[in-house]
Amino acid sequence: MVKKLIICIILFASLIGFCSWEQYYIDVTLDKMLEHISVVQASIENNEVDLFNNDTMLHFDKMQKYWESREATMSMFIDHKNLSQIGQGIARLKASIEENDYTLSITEVYLLQEVTFVCQRISTFNLHNII
Repeated sequence: MVKKLIICIILFASLIGFCSWEQYYIDVTLDKMLEHISVVQASIENNEVDLFNNDTMLHFDKMQKYWESREATMSMFIDHKNLSQIGQGIARLKASIEENDYTLSITEVYLLQEVTFVCQRISTFNLHNII
């Protein structure tokens, strides 16, 4: 009886530990993604005339590589539909920057920021998610 209780406590503690790590990983990843988006946004706003320059593309490439390196792991924890919206937003943003369209680029940045923020809100700890 004591053995079973100890095993249950260990399993419960392991489960709590894994869930805590999962939440931490998601929060850190999406926070870092929002930072990258803000840097790209600032670069676009500072280079309104010539968006397709080294500075903007350097920041964009960092953001894109960061997301590509984390997307596979994130897909284990978050709905694929939400993650694909972030990926599609990145693709649309790249196309608008390459077209040197300021209005479309800044709109895509705001949309990408909003989708990432919503994804973060959906994935926060909520008792309703457990039930």
